[in-house]
Amino acid sequence: MQFFSIQKIFVEGKMNRENVSKTLVKTISASPGYYAIPELKQTYDLWWNKLSQIFREEGLDNIPNHLSWNFSVPNQFIWQQICGLQLARSKIEKYHYIATPVYNTPFFNGSRYVSLLVVHKNSKIRKLSDAKGLRIGVNGLDSHSGWNVICNILKKNNFDAKNYFSEIKISGSHRKSIQMILRNESDISSIDA
Repeated sequence: MQFFSIQKIFVEGKMNRENVSKTLVKTISASPGYYAIPELKQTYDLWWNKLSQIFREEGLDNIPNHLSWNFSVPNQFIWQQICGLQLARSKIEKYHYIATPVYNTPFFNGSRYVSLLVVHKNSKIRKLSDAKGLRIGVNGLDSHSGWNVICNILKKNNFDAKNYFSEIKISGSHRKSIQMILRNESDISSIDA
């Protein structure tokens, strides 16, 4: 199954060369970044093969042949998938938008944002209001899918997210948030679909 495709790399039929070339100054590698999900490695590799071919055909140099699955040095990437909230808030001087992935999953397809509220299969939680006073696992307080979406939903219903849950546990990643639920360390998480 193909989970995403290339969209918006071209503006009016031409590559958005200005944004891409700004990134090439210190290019060392390309990475799925926070979205480096081992189960999608083959899909990401196929996608990068096509994207890097397009870059080369457009005359861009220093394009890595393979994706890096180590993204500890984000300033040295030509391409990295990043949370839109992080891009909009703090990384704007480091990153330049070049594309929007178009996903095709069992939960949705297209380039629109979707987050899933995840609970243990034996949980009695069926909606967010059932989680009041319980523990939430959050990949990071700077994550749109993991935290900001929860805050917005609760705010629309006149609740403060920081006081809604008995405990906010930072996991560091969506995968770890799910693992916390499985280990009964948290009751609910919002996961980027």
